[in-house]
Amino acid sequence: MALKKCKEAEEMHHRGYISGIYRKVKDITSENKVQQGCIKDGYGDVLIEKSQILHRLRQYTEDLFRKPDNDNGMEPIVVSEEKREPDNNNNIIINRFV
Repeated sequence: MALKKCKEAEEMHHRGYISGIYRKVKDITSENKVQQGCIKDGYGDVLIEKSQILHRLRQYTEDLFRKPDNDNGMEPIVVSEEKREPDNNNNIIINRFV
């Protein structure tokens, strides 16, 4: 299929149809792009289905916040209240209260 499109692009080149060549090259190169839409689970198996990926991301996030920080022995800080307010330049300032 790509070979046929390449020959069509060569014919366009010989006829001087420059904009058609650019479209044909874009068409040829976009065919072979690999779609990145998978992640690995905890065991190293590749997950492709959207529902599996969402489940793994939820599981990873829950595990991340459930485990204590063993590097320094500190417990994570739990924020009990968060207040957002704009400053003079309309930047959002976040104040977190423990």
